[in-house]
Amino acid sequence: MFGRLAMRWFGDPAGLCALALVLFAPTFSSHAFVVATDVLVSMLLFLVTAAAFEWVRRPGILLATAAGALCALSVTAKFSALLWCAGVAAGIVCAKLSGSRNNRNTGRDLLHGVVAAATGLMMLALVYRFQGLFVSPNALQLRALSLPSWLRLPVPADWLRGIDNLLVSNKRPAYFHGEMRENGDFLPYFPFLILMKPPLALLGLWILGLAALASRVRRFASEWLVFLFPMVLFLAWAILFSRIQIGARHLFPLFPVLLLFAAWATATWKRRKAVYASGLALIVITVVTGLAAAPHQMAFFNSLAGGPRNAWHWYSDSSLDWGQGWSHMARRLNREGIEPSFEPVEGETAGWIALSPNAMIGFNSEQFVKRAWLREMVTERENVEFVAPYWHLFFLPKDHWERNAAE
Repeated sequence: MFGRLAMRWFGDPAGLCALALVLFAPTFSSHAFVVATDVLVSMLLFLVTAAAFEWVRRPGILLATAAGALCALSVTAKFSALLWCAGVAAGIVCAKLSGSRNNRNTGRDLLHGVVAAATGLMMLALVYRFQGLFVSPNALQLRALSLPSWLRLPVPADWLRGIDNLLVSNKRPAYFHGEMRENGDFLPYFPFLILMKPPLALLGLWILGLAALASRVRRFASEWLVFLFPMVLFLAWAILFSRIQIGARHLFPLFPVLLLFAAWATATWKRRKAVYASGLALIVITVVTGLAAAPHQMAFFNSLAGGPRNAWHWYSDSSLDWGQGWSHMARRLNREGIEPSFEPVEGETAGWIALSPNAMIGFNSEQFVKRAWLREMVTERENVEFVAPYWHLFFLPKDHWERNAAE
């Protein structure tokens, strides 16, 4: 569906490029193998945006119904999808107001909006088996949402509680560039992640796209605001307000659109043969980079972060270490008969030591401080071997601690 839509909007070559990027770029699709909803929700949100985009172009009741149903499915799978859907709605309004008056019919547009909303609410209630509708806010004991006691919303009570819990728990300890903070308030966390997680060739494609946009800004079609608004809103929220900074997956709704943008960036330069050839070469390099990283695409970082080997200096947790590399490391240890310590104790452990980024960094400030000596070991010792996708393996002599104490 992703490739077919790209072909519909930009032509067959761009569609094939978009399909190649979404399948083989290491940043996005590799997470589909993890038991999580991030990739699924991201593709659902892309389809929500695509349906809204097509509706702005050619309004129809079926497109409005599809957009409402897809939006409901998205917000049942991941509460934060509500933010993206709000951005799509804002984009529709702005696209309609700034577009051609010939395509504007207020009565029809309002009717289609009501149909989309009704479909979404019906789908949401269906997922929750029509339980807990029109419940008083007082009965829900909400902690973050402040709703008047007389209000009766046509949404399931459990879903509303989930939104409330998300707002209450919108913070977690986060690690970034050698520092751990309990409230996860690193302003550059997500901007740097966008620069360091994708292949450099993909960054080059985005630069080509920005250059293409700058050259035709006066011809910018208003219907593309349906894509622009949710992206800006979602990214602004992530950078400025979100305190859950634990991985690239929290930016995944952006990636289908960014990959589509990269494909468009190549196709739009078709009349400039040198630039067009450069764009195609960058797409090939992105695909080859993803294939070369297999089967460890999830831990991929580009050279700005020092690659997967040194990415732990910048990031940890689900950006790098989801435990997905354990089987590969276990095969290596079994093959060589090594029995390492995975939880070494300072001043006591000797012999083989195997460390993952999460083992070196921890998940809160207390663990981060206690494990500082592990990070120093990996940084300062010369005999540390990197085992893909993110392990560090080294041997500590039995007299290491005695010699340290003597020195």
